Amino acid sequence: FVSNLGENKSYDSTSQQHSTTICEAYKRNLLEEMCLIMDSVPPTYCGAVLGKTNSVGQNLLHRAIIKADHKTIDRILNWCNNESICSLMGVDDQRCETVFHHAARTGSQSFRKILNTFCFANDLPSFVTKQNKHGKTILHLAIESHHIYRSNLQTILSCCSQLFKTEDTMGNLITLQDRHGNTASHCAATKDYRDSLLTMMKFLNPNTRQRALGLQNERGDTVLHCAAFHKDLRTLSALLDHIELEPEAYLPLVKIKNKQELSVLSSALRYHHRPLWRILVQKLPAKSLYEVVREQDLDGRTLLHLSWAQKQYKMIHDIVRILGFDQSLEVLKILDGDHHTALGKAIVLATHSQDNTERWDQLLGFFLNAFSCVQLANLLRIPAKIVSRSSVDGSPSEEIQYPLHLITNENVFSTLIEALSPRDILGILSLCSSDGTSVLYHAAMLKHSQSHTPIEVCLQRLPYCQEAEVLVNSLHVVVQTACTKQNSNATVAKTVRMWKDMRSLAKISGKRVDQSTGKILIQLHGHVYLTYCY
Repeated sequence: FVSNLGENKSYDSTSQQHSTTICEAYKRNLLEEMCLIMDSVPPTYCGAVLGKTNSVGQNLLHRAIIKADHKTIDRILNWCNNESICSLMGVDDQRCETVFHHAARTGSQSFRKILNTFCFANDLPSFVTKQNKHGKTILHLAIESHHIYRSNLQTILSCCSQLFKTEDTMGNLITLQDRHGNTASHCAATKDYRDSLLTMMKFLNPNTRQRALGLQNERGDTVLHCAAFHKDLRTLSALLDHIELEPEAYLPLVKIKNKQELSVLSSALRYHHRPLWRILVQKLPAKSLYEVVREQDLDGRTLLHLSWAQKQYKMIHDIVRILGFDQSLEVLKILDGDHHTALGKAIVLATHSQDNTERWDQLLGFFLNAFSCVQLANLLRIPAKIVSRSSVDGSPSEEIQYPLHLITNENVFSTLIEALSPRDILGILSLCSSDGTSVLYHAAMLKHSQSHTPIEVCLQRLPYCQEAEVLVNSLHVVVQTACTKQNSNATVAKTVRMWKDMRSLAKISGKRVDQSTGKILIQLHGHVYLTYCY
């Protein structure tokens, strides 16, 4: 009788699958007949009946768990003795899935029942941590059904933590990778299941947690990468904010690169980078923040490039304050994909944006409030745009423009010139772009609506020396031979003549010079000019 119950003699022409008698009764919802069969067979033989599987390798317990039929599950578990239960625990279907895999999919109640029934088995941990043919564990499957059974993962983790005698076993379960290299944490981060991800991290000790966060899948992505790919960075921010690691451990994790050469930072920087920066400032030592700020995204943009683009002005000042001038200067030399430095990009945005007034004001405030006169001069000597090209003869060349070459706002330009120390003005105005255009010439070409034009401000501040006279003479030659579109030749030429007249007056033997400040007081054409000399 038992033998006949367990044979695969029943054939379902619809599904084209063989089935045992008891499984067929369950499939056809003949629950009374199924219960009658169970009552007719002693518990000693239940393993022989239930151990038989259909053509996909599933026995009656598999099918009851898949349907989340808790009444049938209870009936089967109560019917079996311990020996029969152990034999059922190790049965795999064609996908190499045990009853634990199916229970992980169908909710916490099923899993808790199965685990409590099998808790006496010595080799239970090996069955719980088993992977199916796709390499997925019970945690992978619980994540996949998270949208249906939200408390499932929490229940599984709690039950397993009580079952496993060591933390290593729990750590191995959470860090097992499927055939694509994804752990359950990868899956949770990809689906943006923030609570599930943080729950798994809580069950790991610091060393295992760091190892779990550093595991890479077949694409080279870590858990942090998967979290960083979302436009909403709350999962990544929460993960970095809640995990407790040594300060030195954070930087290597966020700098791991995948097969596309993208780090966690460069992935996250594309979106809302301010929350990420806030957390990293709290977590990382100051010396590591320099590496963070230097990190570039796919378009070559650093944190400073992105902060200017997204008008995160407070963050810009924080970066400069934390890094200090020397390190900030190094970061400001980095070129993005458009060959602009962060400062060059800020100027371009202010020139072409609709909210250019606000951007110019913030840019001017950045120059004047964040740096001293000497630092400002050094900043303005850094090229704002560098484009590498090949000349006609094949030799490499560079197209270079400095910050003041790009500034088109006369007020900003004049204010920066006035903020420079007398000893730095000559060097700044002498800076030439790759086509030979000096900053002084650019000042002459700027539109003006104020009483003092940018060129007048430049010449009033320009010291009286041989190098300055050469620079002004070159400008005079240009304006005499070329017609400017923005200013009349007469205006520029008149300004240059006035400077040359003052230069001549400065050479007179009776000039009055304050030796402490180097200031010379000159009266010309009814105007009093306060100028400088070396």
